[in-house]
Amino acid sequence: MSRRPIHSDPLAIEKRVEAFLSGAGITRKETIVTAFSGGCDSLCLTAVLVRLGFSVQPVYVNHRLRSEQELSAELALNRANCKALGLTLTVSQLAEGEVERLAEEKRTSIEAAARELRYKVLSRYPLVATAHNFNDQAETVMMRLITGSSLLSLAGIRKQRGGIIRPLLECTRSEIAAYVDCLGLTPSHDSTNDELFCLRNKVRTLVMPKLSAEVLRMLAGIADNMSEAEARIRPVPSVNHAVYVSVSREALLACSSQAFQMSVFSAVSQIADVLISSSLLERIRKCASEGKSLTGRDLIITVTETEVRFYRPYSFACCQFEKGNRLTARLMLADGRDSQAVHLDPASLSGRAVLRFSRSSDEICIDGRTVRVSRLLSAFKCPYAAVLEDQQAVKAVFARSFGGRNRVCDSLRSEAWQQLEAFELEPVL
Repeated sequence: MSRRPIHSDPLAIEKRVEAFLSGAGITRKETIVTAFSGGCDSLCLTAVLVRLGFSVQPVYVNHRLRSEQELSAELALNRANCKALGLTLTVSQLAEGEVERLAEEKRTSIEAAARELRYKVLSRYPLVATAHNFNDQAETVMMRLITGSSLLSLAGIRKQRGGIIRPLLECTRSEIAAYVDCLGLTPSHDSTNDELFCLRNKVRTLVMPKLSAEVLRMLAGIADNMSEAEARIRPVPSVNHAVYVSVSREALLACSSQAFQMSVFSAVSQIADVLISSSLLERIRKCASEGKSLTGRDLIITVTETEVRFYRPYSFACCQFEKGNRLTARLMLADGRDSQAVHLDPASLSGRAVLRFSRSSDEICIDGRTVRVSRLLSAFKCPYAAVLEDQQAVKAVFARSFGGRNRVCDSLRSEAWQQLEAFELEPVL
């Protein structure tokens, strides 16, 4: 088991961060966005990167979960700290009540919803550094041991995943606090953290203080060892279809338990940020074996004869076509790989047309019969698709990009399809 010394020299943080960035191939020509809350960890990370000579852009996400007075005071302090470092703070404002609506829709905690929206904002940038540290890593491993998570999940917080890097994973909270204090900076404090009753907060306040430094090293060592084991496992290749990710059903069922876990992690991480537990992995394997679907709060899985497909949770995103908008030709839903079009007769649309995701109550008239859209999608093994609806009824189902086939109602068919001009529309996710 690898062992890490807990250093006492605050300035040693800079050497470890520089070694991390060098090992990750990140040069000073790149701009690093820091997920900046203003707390001790993110303030330390931002300061270290500045002192090392990197181009840094601190980004603060306002979740609108606290009083305007507290937020204003925090932002003023955060801007002052950034100014002292020679930086300008970028503030991204979420809509009022957006976190609460997502938490209610997904039936999850406010903390989880805020985290998802925060990462959605950060995903706009090519290179983002978060301030997760040594103690966070030990807490994560402990939490996953307590909840009986899958073996590979004990790799904990990854040092790098895509464009997200975590340069402070080798640094303890005490080192980070000493570094910030050494620079004469004052971190901000989020009062909502004091009110959280989530599992992580219970582990942090009730369990971790009772553990010795040696035990903390061992917990972090578990993450290191599992990361090394994970690097030797070859997952089943997956295909990202933009709307969903597919994996060969035969190959998935034939691989080892560890490769199965890694394959699921690899596929799911492309479309959603979901904690994959051991019980969920067992359910996924059973569904893949029996050819059944699985609908969860954070993930939808369907199984065909040849594929296991992973979809995002159901969404209600839509766009409108009002009078005067250009819908004077055939409509095409393209995913970037296949440009097969569905041809429409726009003169047959009644009033305003809306393109949205399907609902269970949707019906469409095809070949003289009224058919439930959900029945069509069930045959295609699609949990949902895009539909075109005017003020009278659903006129078209666009399921090709979702793994099925496109269908048009009788009233939209035109004898002069090939003479119509193409109209392209990218999927709205």
